[in-house]
Amino acid sequence: MQKLTHIINCYCARHTLLMLEGQHQSAWASIRNILIIHQCAAAEIILARKGWKISVIYNDRFGFPVYAIRSKNGRKLKCCYDDYQKEMTKIR
Repeated sequence: MQKLTHIINCYCARHTLLMLEGQHQSAWASIRNILIIHQCAAAEIILARKGWKISVIYNDRFGFPVYAIRSKNGRKLKCCYDDYQKEMTKIR
């Protein structure tokens, strides 16, 4: 379960950084974003193989998205900013 939580937090942090990125960016930022997109896709594939699906819930009140994760068995997890902020700090 700890590995699953780590994968989810990494995905959420990377996905949030992509959402916060502005339109005008340097070439290096564009390359970083392409790599982040691939990392997110890989995380989605790993989670899908384990029977989990991630949905993004946009909440204007908090300014950061909330990620709802649901298993094929009906289990639900939620990943909020507090959960993935440490991972975002590492990436930035």
